Formats: sequence, structure tokens, C-alpha cells
Amino acid sequence: MRPRLLIYSTLIYLFSYIGASASDTIYSAKDILLNLEVGSFNNSLSEGNRDSYKNHKTFKETEFTHGEYDKNKYFSLTNNDKSWMISLKIIGIKNDEYTVCFGDFSIIRPPTYVAVNPLILKKTKSGNFRVVKEIKKSIPGCAIYNH
Repeated sequence: MRPRLLIYSTLIYLFSYIGASASDTIYSAKDILLNLEVGSFNNSLSEGNRDSYKNHKTFKETEFTHGEYDKNKYFSLTNNDKSWMISLKIIGIKNDEYTVCFGDFSIIRPPTYVAVNPLILKKTKSGNFRVVKEIKKSIPGCAIYNH
């Protein structure tokens, strides 16, 4: 009976270790925002331009190239002329889904466009992140705002 118990224990350990190792990677806000597919949700770039971004184009492939971050939970990008900013703050992680607060706004004063929305993201097999749900109400850490 002992050898069988040892074999079962070993198998359980191996399966739990292999299963956990695939989802144990925690991505930073920078990793997520740079690899977020622009066309997977409503934002200023994809509005009226969905076809331009349907081929898995990510924010790192756009004109947003200047990045700043605060630890691993918040990251923002500005465009080349520093007139526009997008940002991402990680609110929570459950299983392999990230709840984030996405900000999208003009820096010009007064701002001509401001949008803040909570989103749920998931990493794809290609290595990019896609929005799997646009949350339609404010959540703790992310109040919806559109102007």
C-alpha cells in the first residue's frame, strides 16, 4: 500500500506543479499595456478604425512610444508629440485574468477626450493580451468616466 501511496502523492505533486507553473507568471502593467491588442476593445484608436487594428496590432506597434511606470501596477504611454496618453493600472488578478483600469485621454488642456474604463484581460496563445470583457460599471479602484 505504501508504494502506491507514494506514486499517487508524486503524481499529484507533479500535476499540481506543472499546472501551477503555467499560470504563476504575473505580468506587470507595462507588459500588459505594450502587448494589449488595440482592436479588442473600444478606445480612441479603434473608434471608427477597427479594421486597421483587427490583425492583433498591439499598443507597442502604435505611435505610443514614451513610457512611464510606478512599480508594477501602473504604466502609461504617450504619443510622440506628447498630446495623448493611455494608461493601465492593475486592479486584481484571478486565475489567468487581469482586472485593469484603462485610461485614454488627450493631454491638451482642456482635454478634448477622456475615457476611463475597467476591463478584464487574458493573455492569448500568441503572447498578446486581449480584452475578454468591458465592465460597464465602476468598480473599486476604477471609476468609469467618459468625456
